[in-house]
Amino acid sequence: MISWVFFDLGGTLLDESAYHDAIVRAYVDLMNEHSVHVTLDEFLAVRDLLIARLTSPLFVTTCMEFTKDPQVTESIRRDAWARVAGAEVTMQHAFPEAREVLEVVGRHASLGTIANQHPNVRDVLRRDGLESFFRVVVISEERGVAKPDRKLFSLALREAGCKPREAVMVGDRIDNDVEPARALDLRTVLVRNGVFRHQQGYGRDSGPMSRYLTSGMCRTRSIDSRGKPRQGEARAQFARPRRPGSRSPCRTPGSGRSERSRPYRCTPDSHGSTGGSGASRASF
Repeated sequence: MISWVFFDLGGTLLDESAYHDAIVRAYVDLMNEHSVHVTLDEFLAVRDLLIARLTSPLFVTTCMEFTKDPQVTESIRRDAWARVAGAEVTMQHAFPEAREVLEVVGRHASLGTIANQHPNVRDVLRRDGLESFFRVVVISEERGVAKPDRKLFSLALREAGCKPREAVMVGDRIDNDVEPARALDLRTVLVRNGVFRHQQGYGRDSGPMSRYLTSGMCRTRSIDSRGKPRQGEARAQFARPRRPGSRSPCRTPGSGRSERSRPYRCTPDSHGSTGGSGASRASF
Protein backbone atom coordinates (compact mmCIF):
# COMPACT_ATOMS: atom_id res chain seq x y z
CA MET A 1 0.00 0.00 0.00
CA ILE A 2 1.29 3.44 -0.96
CA SER A 3 0.66 6.11 1.67
CA TRP A 4 3.07 8.85 0.52
CA VAL A 5 4.12 10.27 -2.86
CA PHE A 6 7.14 12.57 -3.00
CA PHE A 7 7.67 14.84 -6.01
CA ASP A 8 10.78 16.48 -7.38
CA LEU A 9 10.16 20.09 -8.44
CA GLY A 10 12.31 21.35 -11.33
CA GLY A 11 11.46 19.51 -14.54
CA THR A 12 8.75 17.49 -12.77
CA LEU A 13 6.14 19.92 -11.41
CA LEU A 14 7.90 23.17 -12.33
CA ASP A 15 8.88 24.27 -15.82
CA GLU A 16 12.30 25.81 -15.32
CA SER A 17 13.35 25.84 -18.98
CA ALA A 18 13.86 29.61 -18.93
CA TYR A 19 15.98 29.32 -15.78
CA HIS A 20 18.04 26.54 -17.32
CA ASP A 21 18.56 28.58 -20.49
CA ALA A 22 19.67 31.57 -18.42
CA ILE A 23 22.29 29.44 -16.67
CA VAL A 24 23.61 28.17 -20.00
CA ARG A 25 23.82 31.69 -21.44
CA ALA A 26 25.61 32.93 -18.32
CA TYR A 27 28.24 30.18 -18.62
CA VAL A 28 28.79 30.76 -22.34
CA ASP A 29 29.09 34.53 -21.93
CA LEU A 30 31.50 34.23 -19.00
CA MET A 31 33.64 31.64 -20.74
CA ASN A 32 34.08 33.96 -23.71
CA GLU A 33 34.84 36.83 -21.33
CA HIS A 34 37.64 34.64 -19.95
CA SER A 35 38.94 34.10 -23.51
CA VAL A 36 37.61 30.56 -23.61
CA HIS A 37 35.90 30.81 -26.97
CA VAL A 38 32.82 28.63 -27.24
CA THR A 39 29.51 28.92 -29.04
CA LEU A 40 26.13 28.18 -27.52
CA ASP A 41 25.73 25.12 -29.76
CA GLU A 42 29.14 23.77 -28.74
CA PHE A 43 28.34 24.15 -25.05
CA LEU A 44 24.94 22.46 -25.48
CA ALA A 45 26.46 19.56 -27.43
CA VAL A 46 28.89 18.79 -24.62
CA ARG A 47 26.22 19.31 -21.98
CA ASP A 48 23.89 16.82 -23.69
CA LEU A 49 26.67 14.24 -23.93
CA LEU A 50 27.37 14.59 -20.20
CA ILE A 51 23.65 14.31 -19.43
CA ALA A 52 23.55 11.01 -21.30
CA ARG A 53 26.46 9.82 -19.15
CA LEU A 54 24.70 10.85 -15.90
CA THR A 55 27.49 13.32 -15.15
CA SER A 56 27.18 15.68 -12.18
CA PRO A 57 27.65 18.55 -11.42
CA LEU A 58 26.49 19.24 -14.95
CA PHE A 59 27.38 22.87 -15.67
CA VAL A 60 30.72 22.84 -13.89
CA THR A 61 31.79 19.68 -15.70
CA THR A 62 30.64 21.06 -19.06
CA CYS A 63 32.60 24.24 -18.43
CA MET A 64 35.67 22.26 -17.38
CA GLU A 65 35.65 20.40 -20.70
CA PHE A 66 36.45 23.74 -22.37
CA THR A 67 38.57 25.59 -19.82
CA LYS A 68 40.70 22.64 -18.62
CA ASP A 69 41.44 24.86 -15.62
CA PRO A 70 39.75 24.27 -12.23
CA GLN A 71 40.41 27.80 -10.99
CA VAL A 72 38.94 29.45 -14.09
CA THR A 73 35.98 27.09 -13.95
CA GLU A 74 35.31 27.93 -10.30
CA SER A 75 35.49 31.65 -11.05
CA ILE A 76 32.98 31.22 -13.89
CA ARG A 77 30.71 29.14 -11.66
CA ARG A 78 30.59 31.84 -8.96
CA ASP A 79 29.95 34.61 -11.47
CA ALA A 80 27.28 32.56 -13.27
CA TRP A 81 25.41 32.03 -10.00
CA ALA A 82 25.56 35.78 -9.31
CA ARG A 83 24.16 36.59 -12.75
CA VAL A 84 21.11 34.33 -12.38
CA ALA A 85 20.42 35.01 -8.70
CA GLY A 86 16.71 35.55 -8.23
CA ALA A 87 15.83 33.79 -11.47
CA GLU A 88 14.94 30.67 -9.50
CA VAL A 89 11.70 32.51 -8.70
CA THR A 90 11.02 34.61 -11.79
CA MET A 91 11.96 31.88 -14.30
CA GLN A 92 10.25 28.88 -12.72
CA HIS A 93 6.55 28.23 -13.17
CA ALA A 94 4.23 25.31 -12.49
CA PHE A 95 3.42 23.16 -15.49
CA PRO A 96 -0.23 23.65 -16.55
CA GLU A 97 -1.17 20.12 -15.43
CA ALA A 98 0.78 20.19 -12.13
CA ARG A 99 -2.13 21.24 -9.94
CA GLU A 100 -4.46 18.64 -11.45
CA VAL A 101 -1.91 15.87 -10.91
CA LEU A 102 -1.45 16.87 -7.26
CA GLU A 103 -5.20 17.09 -6.70
CA VAL A 104 -5.79 13.57 -8.03
CA VAL A 105 -2.83 11.88 -6.36
CA GLY A 106 -3.56 13.75 -3.13
CA ARG A 107 -6.93 11.99 -2.86
CA HIS A 108 -5.09 8.71 -2.42
CA ALA A 109 -1.84 9.54 -0.64
CA SER A 110 -0.13 12.24 1.39
CA LEU A 111 2.15 14.45 -0.69
CA GLY A 112 5.68 15.70 -0.13
CA THR A 113 8.51 17.17 -2.15
CA ILE A 114 12.22 16.35 -2.19
CA ALA A 115 14.11 18.85 -4.34
CA ASN A 116 17.50 20.33 -5.07
CA GLN A 117 16.42 23.94 -4.91
CA HIS A 118 17.05 27.33 -3.35
CA PRO A 119 14.72 28.15 -0.40
CA ASN A 120 13.09 30.80 -2.61
CA VAL A 121 11.33 27.99 -4.46
CA ARG A 122 8.75 28.18 -1.68
CA ASP A 123 7.72 31.52 -3.20
CA VAL A 124 7.15 29.76 -6.53
CA LEU A 125 4.99 27.07 -4.90
CA ARG A 126 2.98 29.72 -3.06
CA ARG A 127 2.56 31.96 -6.12
CA ASP A 128 1.47 29.10 -8.40
CA GLY A 129 -0.93 27.53 -5.91
CA LEU A 130 1.00 24.34 -5.16
CA GLU A 131 2.24 24.97 -1.61
CA SER A 132 -0.90 23.77 0.18
CA PHE A 133 -0.69 20.30 -1.37
CA PHE A 134 2.53 19.34 0.42
CA ARG A 135 2.62 18.08 4.00
CA VAL A 136 6.39 17.55 3.93
CA VAL A 137 8.80 19.88 2.08
CA VAL A 138 12.49 18.96 1.97
CA ILE A 139 14.66 21.50 0.11
CA SER A 140 18.38 20.82 -0.34
CA GLU A 141 19.72 24.25 0.57
CA GLU A 142 17.63 24.35 3.73
CA ARG A 143 18.98 20.97 4.87
CA GLY A 144 22.64 21.26 3.87
CA VAL A 145 22.53 18.13 1.74
CA ALA A 146 21.55 17.62 -1.90
CA LYS A 147 20.37 14.78 -4.09
CA PRO A 148 21.59 12.21 -4.98
CA ASP A 149 22.66 11.93 -1.33
CA ARG A 150 20.24 9.46 0.26
CA LYS A 151 20.21 11.49 3.47
CA LEU A 152 17.79 13.96 1.86
CA PHE A 153 15.35 11.14 1.11
CA SER A 154 15.77 9.70 4.60
CA LEU A 155 14.93 13.10 6.10
CA ALA A 156 11.70 13.21 4.13
CA LEU A 157 10.73 9.67 5.12
CA ARG A 158 11.43 10.42 8.79
CA GLU A 159 9.34 13.60 8.75
CA ALA A 160 6.50 11.74 7.03
CA GLY A 161 6.69 8.82 9.46
CA CYS A 162 6.74 6.60 6.42
CA LYS A 163 8.50 3.35 5.55
CA PRO A 164 10.32 3.32 2.18
CA ARG A 165 8.06 0.62 0.72
CA GLU A 166 5.04 2.80 1.47
CA ALA A 167 6.38 5.69 -0.63
CA VAL A 168 6.83 6.67 -4.27
CA MET A 169 9.41 9.15 -5.59
CA VAL A 170 8.44 11.01 -8.77
CA GLY A 171 11.22 12.81 -10.63
CA ASP A 172 12.83 13.54 -13.98
CA ARG A 173 16.38 12.35 -13.30
CA ILE A 174 17.80 8.84 -13.11
CA ASP A 175 20.82 9.90 -11.07
CA ASN A 176 19.15 12.33 -8.65
CA ASP A 177 15.68 10.82 -8.23
CA VAL A 178 15.38 7.21 -9.37
CA GLU A 179 18.64 5.59 -8.28
CA PRO A 180 18.91 7.00 -4.73
CA ALA A 181 15.21 6.37 -4.09
CA ARG A 182 15.43 2.79 -5.31
CA ALA A 183 18.52 2.24 -3.17
CA LEU A 184 16.35 3.03 -0.14
CA ASP A 185 13.57 0.74 -1.45
CA LEU A 186 11.12 3.45 -2.53
CA ARG A 187 8.99 2.91 -5.61
CA THR A 188 9.88 5.33 -8.41
CA VAL A 189 8.26 7.17 -11.29
CA LEU A 190 10.58 8.58 -13.95
CA VAL A 191 9.11 11.59 -15.75
CA ARG A 192 10.59 11.87 -19.23
CA ASN A 193 10.63 15.63 -19.62
CA GLY A 194 13.14 18.33 -20.59
CA VAL A 195 16.85 17.99 -21.19
CA PHE A 196 17.25 15.07 -18.79
CA ARG A 197 15.37 12.86 -21.23
CA HIS A 198 18.86 12.43 -22.66
CA GLN A 199 19.86 10.36 -19.63
CA GLN A 200 20.71 6.77 -20.48
CA GLY A 201 21.14 3.56 -18.54
CA TYR A 202 19.45 1.59 -15.82
CA GLY A 203 19.78 1.37 -12.08
CA ARG A 204 22.44 -0.69 -10.37
CA ASP A 205 20.25 -3.77 -10.21
CA SER A 206 18.94 -5.82 -13.11
CA GLY A 207 15.26 -5.06 -12.52
CA PRO A 208 13.07 -2.40 -14.09
CA MET A 209 14.52 1.05 -13.49
CA SER A 210 11.23 2.73 -12.75
CA ARG A 211 7.57 2.03 -12.10
CA TYR A 212 4.69 4.21 -13.14
CA LEU A 213 2.44 4.31 -10.08
CA THR A 214 0.09 7.20 -10.62
CA SER A 215 -3.57 6.90 -9.76
CA GLY A 216 -5.76 5.15 -12.26
CA MET A 217 -7.71 8.42 -12.55
CA CYS A 218 -4.64 10.51 -13.20
CA ARG A 219 -3.20 10.71 -16.69
CA THR A 220 0.48 11.65 -16.78
CA ARG A 221 1.75 13.77 -19.64
CA SER A 222 5.06 13.52 -21.42
CA ILE A 223 6.54 14.81 -24.66
CA ASP A 224 7.37 12.57 -27.61
CA SER A 225 10.40 13.00 -29.88
CA ARG A 226 8.42 15.37 -32.13
CA GLY A 227 7.59 17.67 -29.23
CA LYS A 228 3.94 16.62 -29.08
CA PRO A 229 2.24 15.66 -25.80
CA ARG A 230 1.32 12.06 -25.24
CA GLN A 231 -0.53 10.46 -22.38
CA GLY A 232 0.03 7.35 -20.33
CA GLU A 233 -1.91 5.78 -17.52
CA ALA A 234 -1.15 3.18 -14.89
CA ARG A 235 -2.77 1.96 -11.70
CA ALA A 236 -1.50 1.81 -8.16
CA GLN A 237 -2.94 0.86 -4.80
CA PHE A 238 -2.93 3.78 -2.38
CA ALA A 239 -3.51 3.89 1.35
CA ARG A 240 -5.59 6.62 2.96
CA PRO A 241 -3.46 9.75 3.65
CA ARG A 242 -2.27 10.05 7.23
CA ARG A 243 -0.60 12.65 9.39
CA PRO A 244 3.22 12.85 9.59
CA GLY A 245 4.48 10.78 12.52
CA SER A 246 1.35 8.66 12.83
CA ARG A 247 1.49 4.90 12.67
CA SER A 248 1.04 3.37 9.24
CA PRO A 249 -2.40 1.83 8.73
CA CYS A 250 -1.24 -0.37 5.89
CA ARG A 251 0.50 -3.70 5.89
CA THR A 252 4.14 -3.92 4.97
CA PRO A 253 5.62 -6.21 2.29
CA GLY A 254 5.79 -9.77 3.46
CA SER A 255 2.69 -9.43 5.62
CA GLY A 256 0.74 -11.77 3.39
CA ARG A 257 -0.98 -9.11 1.33
CA SER A 258 0.22 -8.63 -2.21
CA GLU A 259 0.58 -5.19 -3.79
CA ARG A 260 -1.38 -4.94 -7.02
CA SER A 261 0.85 -2.50 -8.89
CA ARG A 262 2.00 -2.87 -12.46
CA PRO A 263 5.70 -2.29 -13.13
CA TYR A 264 6.71 -0.74 -16.42
CA ARG A 265 10.19 -0.74 -17.88
CA CYS A 266 11.16 2.80 -18.70
CA THR A 267 13.06 2.91 -21.98
CA PRO A 268 15.42 5.89 -22.22
CA ASP A 269 14.71 8.27 -25.12
CA SER A 270 17.43 9.60 -27.39
CA HIS A 271 15.65 12.88 -28.06
CA GLY A 272 15.31 15.76 -25.64
CA SER A 273 13.81 19.19 -25.46
CA THR A 274 14.56 22.31 -23.46
CA GLY A 275 13.25 21.81 -19.94
CA GLY A 276 13.90 21.72 -16.24
CA SER A 277 17.31 21.13 -14.78
CA GLY A 278 16.58 20.70 -11.09
CA ALA A 279 19.31 23.30 -10.71
CA SER A 280 20.61 24.41 -7.34
CA ARG A 281 23.95 25.82 -6.27
CA ALA A 282 25.21 22.25 -5.91
CA SER A 283 24.51 21.55 -9.61
CA PHE A 284 26.30 24.60 -10.93
